[in-house]
Amino acid sequence: MSGYYLGESTFYTSSHFFAWLQPALFWSGFMVLLMGMMLCFNIILRRQWVEHERLAYPIAQLPFQLLGQTQTLLSNPIVWIGFVISAVICLLNGLSFLLPSLPEIPIKRFGGWQGFGHIFIEKPWNAIGRISVSFYPFVIGLGFLMPTDLLFSSWFFFLFYKAQLVVSNALGLSKMPGFPYVDRQCFGAAVGLFLSLVLLGWQHFRSVVHQVLVQNLSDESTLYRTAILGLIIGFALLSLFSIRIGMSMWLVPIFFGIYFIVVIVLTRMRAELGFPAHAMEHIQIDQLLIEFFGSRGLGKSNLVALTLYRWSIRSFTSHPMPHQLEGLKMVTSNTRRRLYPALVGVSAVASVTVFWVMLHLYYQHGAINFGGSGWGMQFGARVFNGLQRWLSLPTSTNFFPLIGLSAGFGFSVALMWMRTRFLWFPLHPVGFLISSDWGMAYLWTCMLVCWTVKLTILKVFGLKAMRKLRYFAFGLILGDFVTGGLWSLISIITQKQMYNFWP
Repeated sequence: MSGYYLGESTFYTSSHFFAWLQPALFWSGFMVLLMGMMLCFNIILRRQWVEHERLAYPIAQLPFQLLGQTQTLLSNPIVWIGFVISAVICLLNGLSFLLPSLPEIPIKRFGGWQGFGHIFIEKPWNAIGRISVSFYPFVIGLGFLMPTDLLFSSWFFFLFYKAQLVVSNALGLSKMPGFPYVDRQCFGAAVGLFLSLVLLGWQHFRSVVHQVLVQNLSDESTLYRTAILGLIIGFALLSLFSIRIGMSMWLVPIFFGIYFIVVIVLTRMRAELGFPAHAMEHIQIDQLLIEFFGSRGLGKSNLVALTLYRWSIRSFTSHPMPHQLEGLKMVTSNTRRRLYPALVGVSAVASVTVFWVMLHLYYQHGAINFGGSGWGMQFGARVFNGLQRWLSLPTSTNFFPLIGLSAGFGFSVALMWMRTRFLWFPLHPVGFLISSDWGMAYLWTCMLVCWTVKLTILKVFGLKAMRKLRYFAFGLILGDFVTGGLWSLISIITQKQMYNFWP
């Protein structure tokens, strides 16, 4: 292992290759299995969300336009106005990065990664935590494509989350560890939203079950049968895999049940809101199980298994399930049939390739040289330090966070009930769910700006102006990504740090 950690070696020796072959194939199989089950869920959900509810899919709108209406898009002068604005900002900020004497246009995280919450030193405002101001052009462009009520919910619930922290501190309740249990509130909101989505799509899901059970040879029925069969086989294999790494059989359906609730709700959030940053690190599935069962109740073997799964539940930033469903929305029915096996094949190739690429680089340069003292080194240390803490300081069930979970669940269900009864009701549980995510701490001002502009244009200029705003949004997104991509390309070619337009 010295070559792996220190570098100056090669992966391409028989001893190194065969030492990694079994674990690489083992975990690659797990990733393919998990992504295959996500695809099965997406097959079942697609018709309800895409055709029946006609969700906005803000992130998929620009790629869809580029694929199907390229000439119409690029011949619109409003697109190029937006493109020039965001491209010039990115270009000037890139030059300022290289030549600090040049002025920078401030659009990124006022106050840095930690924001400016630290300037509040007096009680109760010192509990406000991380908060920043940003004006990313591509995020503002995405915001213009988002539904107005969801824009309002996103920034409103972010301020509501901060208000909870401040009020709890003012009342002295913040002395209780974890209070007001915002993380558990968000998980409760996810469960409540999931239940609401099941009820909203009940007729569709009944139709799916009917088509699976009835002798029907249509393409759609066959596809649903394949998806259900895939989920059954997938869960059986996940159970065998989990037992192999030490997880008790009774914990497997609980763990993966929670996991798939979270990723389905995440996929819904992308389809409906289109928020670009959704790490959702506050969900913490492993910590939730520790609080409910206690580390003592779970036992050492289950704690080790949860630790080995930690990489898959720590962050949902680039999760494949929303990407899969966005891809299924953008293609025609004929193309979609070919896309299903392609997605599975790409998952298999990518899972193996990532092991090969990382091992190639680690043996060449040394694993300890990747990430330095930053994220790359910290993530692994945090995971196993957490395991050490669970084993050395065993805990029993902690019921207090369940209060937050119950409150979040009830609040989410109440919001969805209000939305089904009153069309004017502006609050959506998706905004509450994402309120304590790090992305919202940086992007809430973008959501506020977009909501204000969209509402003003709609009231003053009407729907015709809103359609023009949509093309302006496409231009903002294109300009930021094209120019930002050029800076990244220059960085790769020159092997020097260049301007990052995100994050």
